[in-house]
Amino acid sequence: MRIPVINTDQTLFSEIVAAVSQVKGQFSQGERAEDISLISVESEKAAIDHINYQTPPLLALNFSDDQLDVTGIMTTISADPWLNNGGIIVFYRDSEDQTKLETFQQNNIIISLPFHEIKNQLGKVLGVVGQNRQMLFHRAIQADFAETIYGRHLLELDTLIIPCYANLIGNYLFNMGFIEPEARVRINLSLTEMLMNAIEHGSCGIQSAEKTGYLAASPDSLQNAPQMNDLKSGRSPFNMIFNALIPRSI
Repeated sequence: MRIPVINTDQTLFSEIVAAVSQVKGQFSQGERAEDISLISVESEKAAIDHINYQTPPLLALNFSDDQLDVTGIMTTISADPWLNNGGIIVFYRDSEDQTKLETFQQNNIIISLPFHEIKNQLGKVLGVVGQNRQMLFHRAIQADFAETIYGRHLLELDTLIIPCYANLIGNYLFNMGFIEPEARVRINLSLTEMLMNAIEHGSCGIQSAEKTGYLAASPDSLQNAPQMNDLKSGRSPFNMIFNALIPRSI
């Protein structure tokens, strides 16, 4: 898979290349193994032209790139159904840019990662995408091919990756014409909350009162709970599989 990276920061690009090297060979198409290659795209026109003519199923965008009109790129993509079909991985610098991203809920964002999480999380995200590649890129005409959509997903016990699973499903339903844009936002949020609860309460055994206490101390303190640290270190004995069976009539 060739992934365009819309970005002018060469240091950031090097970090992305290093993270992607962790998952080479995990994407597959039929019986043929396929490595991931990155294409540096460094202007607004080049970005839109590449998406328009190459129709990549997945692209990456540095939302904090001061040398690019990233707002214009995202707006152009969301306004054109032809462009707004592939998935987008967004990188951002700080909480201010993260807040600005909320404006672009109509874009097919799979996940947004802060710069400092690229090294640890990008490889995991691409692994999830590789296992569910069939959900990335669909034209509405394909909706006639099946009465139901069925998927079986092995969920990594990593709460930072949860939005990736939820957004893949919500974006897929939207691109196939099964739901309206407003429903996609609700589905993404609901699935994220459901899967987060499954990990926190089910796999880690964190009680509701305990979680409330952590969140009252700090929004990030839950990630440092002993049970979550066991999860991060690989000591948790649980894996989780969830099934998605979606009738066309929803």
